[in-house]
Amino acid sequence: MFRGSLVSLIYCRTLDLRTGVYDESAAVTLMSTDIDRIESSLEDIHETWANIIEIGLGLWLLERQVGWVCVVPIIASTTCTLASFRIAKPMRNGQQIWVKAIQQRVAITSSMLGSMKSVKMLGISETISSLVQSQRVRELSYFEKYRMYVVWMNVAANIPAMLSPLITLAIYAILSHVQGGNPLSTAQAFTSISIIILVTNPVASLISIIPTFTSAFACFDRIEMFLLAQSREENRQTPDDSSSVVNQPFSSQHNESIELLNYTPKDGRTGRSKESIAVTMTSVTVSPAQELPPILHDIHLGIKCSSLSMIVGPIGSGKSTLLKVILGELPSQHGLCYVISKRMAYCPQEPWLPNMSVKQIVCGPLDRMDIDEEWYQTVMHACVLDQDMKQIPQGDQVLVGSRGLTLSGGQKQRLALARTVYARRDVVLLDDVFSALDTNTEHLVFNRLLGKSGLFRQLGSTVVLVTHATRHLPAAEHIIVLGIDGRIAEQGTFEDLRSGNGYVKSLLFQASRPEEKGENVPVPTNTTSSTLPPESSPNVDDVTRRVGDIAVYKYYLRSIGWRMTLIYLTFLIVYTFSSKFTQVILKWWTEAGGTHLGMYIGIYTVLNLCGLVFIGLMIWQMIVKIVVKSAQRLHWILLQSVMSAPLSFFASTDTGVTLNRFSEDMTLIDGTLPIATLVTTTSIDKPMPVYSQLLLIKISDIGQGTAEIILISTGATYMAITIPFCFLVLYILQKVYLRTSRQLRFMDLEARSPLYSHFLETLEGLSTIRALGWQEAYIQENLLRLDTSQKPHYLLYCIQRWLNLVLDLLVAALAVIVVALAVQLRSTTSGGAIGIALNNVLGFNSTLANLITFWTSLETSLGAIARIKGFAASTIPEDRQEETVIPEDNWPNKGAIEFHNVTASYGSGQPALQDISLKIAPGQKVGICGRTGSGKSSLLLALLRLLDLTSGTITIDTHPLPTLPHSLIRQRLIAIPQEPFLLTGTVRLNADPTHTHPDPTIITALAKLNLWTLLSSRGGLDADMTTQPLSQGQQQLFCLARAMLRPGRVLLLDEATSCVDAETDQMVQRVVREEFAEWTILSVAHRVGTIVDADLVVVMGGGRVVEMGAPGELLGRESAFRELAGRG
Repeated sequence: MFRGSLVSLIYCRTLDLRTGVYDESAAVTLMSTDIDRIESSLEDIHETWANIIEIGLGLWLLERQVGWVCVVPIIASTTCTLASFRIAKPMRNGQQIWVKAIQQRVAITSSMLGSMKSVKMLGISETISSLVQSQRVRELSYFEKYRMYVVWMNVAANIPAMLSPLITLAIYAILSHVQGGNPLSTAQAFTSISIIILVTNPVASLISIIPTFTSAFACFDRIEMFLLAQSREENRQTPDDSSSVVNQPFSSQHNESIELLNYTPKDGRTGRSKESIAVTMTSVTVSPAQELPPILHDIHLGIKCSSLSMIVGPIGSGKSTLLKVILGELPSQHGLCYVISKRMAYCPQEPWLPNMSVKQIVCGPLDRMDIDEEWYQTVMHACVLDQDMKQIPQGDQVLVGSRGLTLSGGQKQRLALARTVYARRDVVLLDDVFSALDTNTEHLVFNRLLGKSGLFRQLGSTVVLVTHATRHLPAAEHIIVLGIDGRIAEQGTFEDLRSGNGYVKSLLFQASRPEEKGENVPVPTNTTSSTLPPESSPNVDDVTRRVGDIAVYKYYLRSIGWRMTLIYLTFLIVYTFSSKFTQVILKWWTEAGGTHLGMYIGIYTVLNLCGLVFIGLMIWQMIVKIVVKSAQRLHWILLQSVMSAPLSFFASTDTGVTLNRFSEDMTLIDGTLPIATLVTTTSIDKPMPVYSQLLLIKISDIGQGTAEIILISTGATYMAITIPFCFLVLYILQKVYLRTSRQLRFMDLEARSPLYSHFLETLEGLSTIRALGWQEAYIQENLLRLDTSQKPHYLLYCIQRWLNLVLDLLVAALAVIVVALAVQLRSTTSGGAIGIALNNVLGFNSTLANLITFWTSLETSLGAIARIKGFAASTIPEDRQEETVIPEDNWPNKGAIEFHNVTASYGSGQPALQDISLKIAPGQKVGICGRTGSGKSSLLLALLRLLDLTSGTITIDTHPLPTLPHSLIRQRLIAIPQEPFLLTGTVRLNADPTHTHPDPTIITALAKLNLWTLLSSRGGLDADMTTQPLSQGQQQLFCLARAMLRPGRVLLLDEATSCVDAETDQMVQRVVREEFAEWTILSVAHRVGTIVDADLVVVMGGGRVVEMGAPGELLGRESAFRELAGRG
């Protein structure tokens, strides 16, 4: 219940946060590690008051045995408790530093996993691996410091249990000897020892609660900080704020939308006058955060209802920020923003696509029966997606992968645009949605949506479009031009601005009026099935975990190393002997009748001190040394397996599932697993408080459990007969419990992945979800996934309670048998033997419970090891055995590229490239164009070995690529992907991830692309890229600057300037010509103007080369390139 409440509370709070205020890694850490630690501390609340009562009763009983000496355990316990409080303060600070380091590692890992295509294209897989692993090492260094406090806390907690009997009995025996009283008797000694155990056990339990509560309070602090983070401020004004549908369920909005479509006012719009104002801004000034300088200054504008308005301007001028102000995602610091309706739809510059089917993405969180099939087919046709779906066997039921990894850039943008159209909103905000489309597709989509007969015109929607495609400006009723200073440079109609002397007139573009008649959008025949996507097959990579596997233990031991294992076992043996042999010494002492008092006290003291020292060494070896070594090694194995996986793996695997391995599994390896190993391999009859999610920890061991049985059997000879039956019962118990708990733990880990994936997708699409009013639907989906993840979690607790009950009944039966045999068969035993037996019975139930519980905890925690082992074994690396050729260091030194009959595909699907033959001379500049989805980017991916060749070969400078390692090819070929990739970190780290260039060289590269002035004002090379993020266009320029710092001879550009304005594009082309003059350049472009000066143009279509030749030659005759250029 508590876990469910906190997770749902965090999720609901997330939906109200300002975009970009909290990164996803922090939220995921809160939902997993922090909540688990709080949950594990809840039982200690009841242990606290029960322990206090038990201490009081124990002291009363002890006073009756040894008189005033009974205060010794209390003095020792009080002293150790005060010491524990002193340790707890730095311990809490240490934990916060450690958890923050975890958060930073998970942030970098999440950033990496979400952009694996870009990471591989850039050839920085090894660099990123080293960076993530260094973060892991740094995290574990903080972890090691924190765990040292845990070691001292354990030593302090064990002092009362180990030294109180020694001091109490020694003082009592010495006083009796000095005062001439009766010597310490066997009955008195073992009775006192038993009572002291009853006192010191709860004291140690209370001390063990201190680190548990300290950890829980630190987690509460982090959750509180998240819950109190800055909310989205809604200061837009509307005619009637009560009519806002932002927080209404999606279904009700959809019903209203249907009525809107059926109702056609006189002017063909939404019933509002053409002269009504949809958006008004007066003196608006906006800053992305309170501590940052404003981006927009003194904005005055008015946008009419049912109109098409366009926002243009140079990169970094604040165009996307202006949309977010209208959307309500960014509040205005000054001025007034008025919107006629909050029924909005938003399509961001970077498409947000959760891992669903195409149909689910377009229609949103609706039941199948609520989908308007006719309207859906209309939207798919308008966005030219119906043609793409016909080429896919699964049609619109195909899963798009995490962040739409299985789709091309143009398909992703059109899919996000289709979702916006299907929602049928009053106000539609489009942020550069045509940047990844080819000219023909862009023309079709624009006319079908924004032409005179387009869907948005039919709906009467007010559309605000941010664009760099200036050829569409004549279609706008209102144009807003933002200057680089964040102010409106000019605004008005196209005719007014064209006749002026401002920014619009200075643009170099070929603008043409859209066709006056527009294009009617017919409703295609419904050919797509409405069936839901097929159920995904269950994950089978961890089948060995379901049935147990001894190989997993060996795998874990190898990660630890034999040397550390032997050291730990040595400490364990010494500690076990010291802690248990004291009872035999006490028996000899009491039977000696007071003689040799000094010798027995000395031996008793040495054994107890030795036990105290070696329990500290044992804990230190396990939770500090062993954990750090195994955690580093296992993380590296997992990381290498992920980085070497082919691109098809990331297309078919949810990012949340993989991230769960780096968060939840690493948490088990760092915390639960070593604790369970420690508890399973050692045993004392007193609790040992070790920090973990586990509650009252008592160290238990197979060897020590056997020793206790033997000691119990000494109390009555015939008791030995029960030993086989005892082991039989224990075997049956562990057999039933172990299998069940192992399965449940595995199911628990599996059930959390969809929850985390949904949470990550929500964080990435917050603006879109809120704009469409889907909060309630996403909350319900989160609750559904949370309930699913709770089921195995709850059942795991249930079987633990069952185990405790059965073991308590078993021990009670043993105690009855011991006493009955001792009373009935007195000749077979002695008082000392009975004392030892009953003394061990007191702790035997805890020993048995912890033996089975933590043995099971070890087995279930090893599920994380099994998952890593299975993942590493089942993930087939993209490198193959025959790829062993290492070319010369300066390869490629010329840049001659040849494609010979190349056919390539994504996995086992339809070929993305078919029979490609192409020769590129050294230093040649090649432009690649074609319709979206025609195979342009696939050509570059094949060159980078990200696409599997089914036939043919690719050669660069006489070296066939199939003989070279994948990573080496990507390191030597310089690529700039379509989607900019920036790490969580500084400017220096992102510009030069390999740390091979001095600062002046980095600054020079940034200055050539007009970025250094902006970045130096934000802190220079040490500025954090995530605190003040660059715009999408600026990120593309930054990626080009990074490419300029890398050596090579081949440059691959995949729509590298799709998000920049025409003036910046010209600057980029000039820099490319100057900096890469002697390089071979392959440039994928939708803007034909960027490749008209190329030496060779390759036109793609359907995965084939449609035509190729010099640009002038192709433009001089009827050709596909001329058709594209004519549209451009």
